[in-house]
Amino acid sequence: MPEQHDRRCGQAWLGRLILCAASTVSAEARTRAPMTFSIFFLFTTKKYAPRIDVECLHIYASCIQMRETIMQHLSTTTGQLAGLLDRFAPAGPIKSAGRAVALAGVILPLAMIGILKFTQIEIDALKPLISGTPWLAWLYLVFGEAGAAYLLGSVELLTAALLVASPWSVRAGAAGGALASLTFAVTVSTMFALPIWESGSGGFPWLNATGSFLIKDVALLGTSLVVLGESLARLSGTSIQGQR
Repeated sequence: MPEQHDRRCGQAWLGRLILCAASTVSAEARTRAPMTFSIFFLFTTKKYAPRIDVECLHIYASCIQMRETIMQHLSTTTGQLAGLLDRFAPAGPIKSAGRAVALAGVILPLAMIGILKFTQIEIDALKPLISGTPWLAWLYLVFGEAGAAYLLGSVELLTAALLVASPWSVRAGAAGGALASLTFAVTVSTMFALPIWESGSGGFPWLNATGSFLIKDVALLGTSLVVLGESLARLSGTSIQGQR
């Protein structure tokens, strides 16, 4: 008798779980697959009907009511939040501000680090980076240590100037975006040749000082490619309008 009672209790709880699981199925899913849901529900209720009591039906109804209430609250809250954001923080100005900040985030490093390359401190700091990268080491053979630093600094300053003019000049944006993309593609490529992992911490994924300095150029490369792509699109649109 105790075993029979325990078995019935277990079967009743299984029935409760089935009903609660069925209640979580969305109305849309039941509409899309009415036959499947009906067969599943009829099969389970038929199989476990003797074990499902009135309490199970109450639980089932409560689950459905709770789910509908939560969905209504979520829909209302989401709509109110979207309305507030659109009212106090419209998408247009935020997008424009984001573009300006992203462009400034490329121009400032190029300009400030470009100026720094004309100092002896930066000339010395570049030695392990250039000499340790096989596809950049030739710069020292051709231009020397100071000459290579001056060349890189000049390119970076020119790129920064072109990017500053990019909002008003499509051609400047295309040229600046191309130079910036090339510059940061080269710096990102050095991570494949230089030791960028902290061996004292076990290596990957722990970056050392060199890795921490270079990893930011991935984001700068992405922004430069966006500037280049948008400038080329504007240039192409201008050319089409001119032909018309």
